[in-house]
Amino acid sequence: MESFACGTINTLWKQGISGDYPLVTVFLSDKNERVVLRFLSAFLVLTESYIRFEMVFLIADEDKYNRPAERSIRNICEQLGINAFLNKNGGIFIRNVDNSDKDFIRFLKLCSALYVDVLNDIGTRSVKTPVQFAEQIRTAIGDYKAVIPEDAFCVYGGYFHGGGFTVDKSFPLKMPYSYVIAGRCFGSVISDSSLCYTFADNSREKRITPFEGDPYSLSDGERMILQVGGNNYDLCAASAEVVYMNGVAVYKGSVYKSGYTLTVFICENMPLKFYKVKYEGSEKSRAALVTRPVMGASFTGAFCLQVKKHVTPGATCLLFKNETSADF
Repeated sequence: MESFACGTINTLWKQGISGDYPLVTVFLSDKNERVVLRFLSAFLVLTESYIRFEMVFLIADEDKYNRPAERSIRNICEQLGINAFLNKNGGIFIRNVDNSDKDFIRFLKLCSALYVDVLNDIGTRSVKTPVQFAEQIRTAIGDYKAVIPEDAFCVYGGYFHGGGFTVDKSFPLKMPYSYVIAGRCFGSVISDSSLCYTFADNSREKRITPFEGDPYSLSDGERMILQVGGNNYDLCAASAEVVYMNGVAVYKGSVYKSGYTLTVFICENMPLKFYKVKYEGSEKSRAALVTRPVMGASFTGAFCLQVKKHVTPGATCLLFKNETSADF
């Protein structure tokens, strides 16, 4: 009789589950954002195609206070823009269970159109940790001598000139010099050693790359890397001086015994951010933009992101789009 599960629609109602549509139940014993994102994305696609069902997440969180698995699911729902489906008829239900809920779990196994035990049916399928690219990136300032104009007005950490300001990183700067470059609906916050982050419309709610908020560590949400001589150089961190003027930032420095410039600016009327790299050395080199998108205010990175790449001679364009959000 162990396999027999008794119950009625009242069994679901006691748990706040409507049961008006077929049930898809996912049992989680720990946090697994990859699997949750897959099921929630499928729920969104099928619901938009007028295929109605209810998705139930059963969570056996060992940490009953912090509930990391439940928090993870709710964060992903927020990223996908489907919070309105939570605890609604034909929507998504998140329920914590323990040993006292064995009868309820057996009943769901019996009445669900699909029941998935993530650990036993799918497995962890953990991905081997890749080589950390960031640990191989050089950030030390190279040999570069800045030329200060005669009409410059010098202050600690730099000087004013011709309507702009140049950061001289030969000074031991205690805090970064930040600069905001923005158009009508798109902008970016950068500093003398980092590309920091980019946003659309709202600098907090609609971030494309993350904001770290720590002035004493190097932000890695966006990094322009120059690969030359078998080494990887962060062109912002390795720059010796940075020029801020008229909505444009120019990083200047030297890597692999040759000078370079990195120019960053935002288009005024369109949501476009441009990077221009010029390396003066004769060695074979390649520039790479390394990003860590968040597409919102969260740090989880759990979202459905579509990246389109368009390559033309001497230039590459990347388009980031959150396919399951109407915001951007």
